[in-house]
Amino acid sequence: MHFSLCFSQACLGQTILTLEELSKQPVNQRRAIIVVNTATDHRETVDMPEERQPSRSESEIGSKRGQITPRKKKEKDKQYDEVQEPRTEKQQSLTEDVSLQMLIKEARDSILPLKDEQEQYAALARLVSEAMGGAVAIEKLHQFQWVLHHSELRFQLKSNVIPIGLISKGIYCHRALLFKCLADCIEMSCTLVRGEYNRTWNEVVLFRENSNNQRSPQPQRYIVDLMHQPGTLLAVDTPAALQYQTI
Repeated sequence: MHFSLCFSQACLGQTILTLEELSKQPVNQRRAIIVVNTATDHRETVDMPEERQPSRSESEIGSKRGQITPRKKKEKDKQYDEVQEPRTEKQQSLTEDVSLQMLIKEARDSILPLKDEQEQYAALARLVSEAMGGAVAIEKLHQFQWVLHHSELRFQLKSNVIPIGLISKGIYCHRALLFKCLADCIEMSCTLVRGEYNRTWNEVVLFRENSNNQRSPQPQRYIVDLMHQPGTLLAVDTPAALQYQTI
């Protein structure tokens, strides 16, 4: 899985740049483009054909068709060296996100063994929160310096494109994107919902048990708190859920 997240809207007739083109743009004042790449990078190699030994008949008639001349061999060696040329740090960051791979592994090892589905979602929410700066009280949200952190990352990478695994301070949209990514990787169901003013959240569907330990016949939707009380499931349309969805 490899995709990017940008909250700006494209205008009619506007050219959509590729991720590689965006990464080559000078660092600007716009919000960073967050890249999610769960693929493990394997360097692409070229299998060079073995030099075939000419048969006796070919040697006898002096055929040059199956022979590799010094000039041709030099050209092939040059092509092989170009493919093996080491990539820059920026190119590698687009093709492999090691930090994200580590989070995926941790999610598989720590979340999947849990038997209760509700606890799985809660544990995954806590993992995401810890990876992106921990719980932040609503009244202290303005002190959470995620903007400065993202600017520092762009300066280090010399790019407006940031792999999500490098983010250690994220708010609603960044955490919701990471939660969705990890949930998909370990085959847990959830949605990624974008609201107004770039507020983003995840919804999950659960069959809750009543006081008699009987499973409810009707599923209920919940919003996963990743910011303030990580792991708390907020029933949709309740005051707590509506507050989480709005500024």
